[in-house]
Amino acid sequence: MKERLLNGLKRFKAGTGWFFSGFMRFFAGFLCCWTPLSAPLLSGWLNRYMLRSAVHVWVKRSTQENPRSFYEAADAGVYKDWPHWSDVPGLALAPAANAGGFLSKLYARSRYFFRALWTQYRSGLLSLFNTWLLTLPFALVWLWMWWAGWNNTFSRGYEEEGLATVLSLISVAGFSIVMLYLPIAQARQAIHGTWKSFFDFRTVRTIARHVRVRLLILAIFYALGSAGIMAGTKVIPTFFEQAYHVDLGDAKAVKDKVFGHFLLVILCFYSGLLIVKRMNARVYALGVLKALQSKRLAPDQLAPIERDLLLDRLTFKEPSIKENASRWRRILAWPLRKAGPFLLVLATLILWGSVAFSVYFGQFINLHYADWLNQPLIQMPYIRMPQIPD
Repeated sequence: MKERLLNGLKRFKAGTGWFFSGFMRFFAGFLCCWTPLSAPLLSGWLNRYMLRSAVHVWVKRSTQENPRSFYEAADAGVYKDWPHWSDVPGLALAPAANAGGFLSKLYARSRYFFRALWTQYRSGLLSLFNTWLLTLPFALVWLWMWWAGWNNTFSRGYEEEGLATVLSLISVAGFSIVMLYLPIAQARQAIHGTWKSFFDFRTVRTIARHVRVRLLILAIFYALGSAGIMAGTKVIPTFFEQAYHVDLGDAKAVKDKVFGHFLLVILCFYSGLLIVKRMNARVYALGVLKALQSKRLAPDQLAPIERDLLLDRLTFKEPSIKENASRWRRILAWPLRKAGPFLLVLATLILWGSVAFSVYFGQFINLHYADWLNQPLIQMPYIRMPQIPD
């Protein structure tokens, strides 16, 4: 009885410690969403979160007898749970952290902690730079066309009123095409850990071709998330007095309500961000696995951790060989086989176009020029809270 009680207390203590540690990691990421200076740190942490999510997919898909024993290895335990903010693979504690006086230990551990944060911050900056390199030009066109379109209307230059619309539609189409590439490229950079892997166009295209349906589903979640962000940050604030029944003449009451509203918006955004990033990593992991099995992806195109897992440590079921269909069945299936990928890509393009449309709609309802340049789910994970004058 006593032994059972002690074991129960140990399990309770371990569970409580696990919950508290997970909550603190979640809360630290939530705080990073509040300022543009801390948002790159969250981007770097999300890269490790995506790596962990991809590893979980590969371990789960493995057909060997006990694939979860992979986590028992000394170099693999870091992938089992949510990544720690202060525990980055590749960084080692100085010997003084475990020996010497109090001050030397404190200095060594503090130095390790800030190095870990800087490593993630730098990773986040590189991810944001690559993402903005492909997406910011379209956002700049949207901003410019919006400004030019309204100024043209106010100055009654109706003979050129269609120019802003046409250029905006072209830029939305360009943005949608780029977004066919971006999710796989972002996941590849997160898992490879190098900025160059983001621009491996041939490999990214190969992986994406094997997960077209999943990329369509991912685009649905991004579109829903973008619509939710615009509703929370643009639409509801426009009708703030009616939504919260607050007197706009009472500055303190307005500030309290605005803070409470954006606290909820940022919490929902951060939770949704974790969901879509996990989905993104899973789509990438399945795409890599399928591309390898189809022999379209060569081992030298993989990251070291991918080669270690997919080729050395884990085993996977060989794809089944389909029996040859009859000649007439092949003839009838040919149009579907050719039209299917086209329709999937077209539907995905439309969904990414709806993401751009939600930005236009939100800016029409509640204009702020800075918001043209950042889409939080895709680019910097930062929600701008409006400043309320005293």
